[in-house]
Amino acid sequence: MDEWQAALKEWEAWETQGEASPGTEFLIELDEEMLAYFREMVQVLVDRCGISRAEAVARINATYGQDAGGLLIMRHELPEYWAYGAYYRPDDQDRLPTGDPAYDAAIDFTRLPLRPAPPRDSDCWTVGEEQEES
Repeated sequence: MDEWQAALKEWEAWETQGEASPGTEFLIELDEEMLAYFREMVQVLVDRCGISRAEAVARINATYGQDAGGLLIMRHELPEYWAYGAYYRPDDQDRLPTGDPAYDAAIDFTRLPLRPAPPRDSDCWTVGEEQEES
């Protein structure tokens, strides 16, 4: 591991394949607080949906990587609220999970339709699968 890779690992950043914001895995420019928030969304998808970190980052990039204007409202909800929206489609009652256990108790996660992952050749895939175990 070279010095650059060691620094990225220390700061929990990852080298990228696509055109990510310098030093991060995300396509949108983020301040430190929003970078941590976006990484929390990725962790929700990894831990609760069982997908790879690379796919989770790609889904977040595809869903939220273009609109900087929406960043202002994101912190008013739990990271789960936005993460689930990048993975699930609404159920037959137009509900999505929110991260609130009381609200989510009425939702059968196993019956929620899934959104497709971004195409593998899209710029949204900024983390390679080989970097998963780094």
